[in-house]
Amino acid sequence: MSWSKVFTALKGMVSETGEKIADNQAIRVMDQELREAEAELNTGKTELTSIMAKRKGVERKVGDLKTKISE
Repeated sequence: MSWSKVFTALKGMVSETGEKIADNQAIRVMDQELREAEAELNTGKTELTSIMAKRKGVERKVGDLKTKISE
């Protein structure tokens, strides 16, 4: 086996290792983005629930006022 073949094989091995590292990093990044998106979604759900509760309260007040006006 010539030195150029050994050198080419080493370059290929280094390239494969680099790709594996990049793939692992990409997976970590995607996992972190998924966790962040999940947290944002949960925050949005909580805020929506709060807004809906406030709306119900305001609707009750409007209903009470309409009843008083009609009396």
